Amino acid sequence: MLRRDFLRVSGAAVLAAAVRPCFGVSQGQALGKPNIIYILADDMGYGDVTALNPESRIPTPHLDRLANE
Repeated sequence: MLRRDFLRVSGAAVLAAAVRPCFGVSQGQALGKPNIIYILADDMGYGDVTALNPESRIPTPHLDRLANE
């Protein structure tokens, strides 16, 4: 995937996520906490987060706390 295509798809996803709360929620529905977290980091693999790889040398306390919840 080219960088341009990735940025286009990522931008469309962020825009859709930002616009979504404006539509589709009636007054009768309770607004709950969101259950989707989108983390965009450059050059980060799944093994870099300590919660997924205890031997990681990179401290990620906030991501570890989110992963444990």
